[in-house]
Amino acid sequence: MTPIFAAVLTLFLILYDYSMTYPEERAAGVSTPHVLQGQVEGTVIHVDKYAVYIPNYVFYWDDRMSKKDIDSLTKAAEKLRNKKAIITYSSTGDLAVDRRPLLVDIMPSDEHTKNLTLWSSSGMEPEVSSQEDQSNASQLDEELEDEGEEEDYVLSSSTPGPRHLDSSFFDEEEEVTPITREEVVRLINTCMTALSRKDLDTLLSCYGKRVEYFNSGLVDRNYLRDDKELYFSNWDKIETHLAGDVVLIVTDQQDIRIAKFESAFSLANRNRSITGRAENIWKVKKVNGRLRIVGERQKILVRQ
Repeated sequence: MTPIFAAVLTLFLILYDYSMTYPEERAAGVSTPHVLQGQVEGTVIHVDKYAVYIPNYVFYWDDRMSKKDIDSLTKAAEKLRNKKAIITYSSTGDLAVDRRPLLVDIMPSDEHTKNLTLWSSSGMEPEVSSQEDQSNASQLDEELEDEGEEEDYVLSSSTPGPRHLDSSFFDEEEEVTPITREEVVRLINTCMTALSRKDLDTLLSCYGKRVEYFNSGLVDRNYLRDDKELYFSNWDKIETHLAGDVVLIVTDQQDIRIAKFESAFSLANRNRSITGRAENIWKVKKVNGRLRIVGERQKILVRQ
């Protein structure tokens, strides 16, 4: 191969590669990033105009999507709040590296609905072709609304039951003020100290008037009081404390944060004793200047 021919061939390959990039990328002087697509399963703990939040990850809306598509996916994600979901995402690399993965689709992770997307990125609801299918689809919607996540937890009596809401359930006035990390850590320590001392009044003061509580859905303080009293009666000795750092997830609401942290616990009565570690996810909200728990979930990591 002559030097002239080699130079011409090299120039041709460079121009061909350049022509295959998008015009806007050529104008910006950047190359097309390699986009990976994958799936991950997790419990949806928060949804807002920016993203969908699950433990350890935040999946953002793709601003290249139409508003209709984003609204459809938001509606699907809201329907799966506090439930396990399968999220399809795109990223520029591994999730541990990419700090802004984009949400492509979301669906329930239940075995009988694994292949059924509530609303796809096309913005269309699933088609129902017959009266029987309509009945099945309606039944599925009811199941998704009613069923709760089964999780193992130690900060409650673990006996979900009927919820009776007091007359002031919706009377709480709220004022928006920023939430600091110091306030969240202080709340966690206060609540866990009260739990260890069986100080019911202080423990109840940690909560808002209405709380998304473990598997029990939305409950009031009367329900919380009954549940904690039963829990205290089950254990003679209760010890729990913060074990490690607190991860704060910022939401689109200034007065709400998601706190994720691990705790160590030790329980004992005359028949048995249990020690271990748990992962906790609290939704905290500032109401009239005071930080309150308005959502609580827990998963046991280690039990001995």
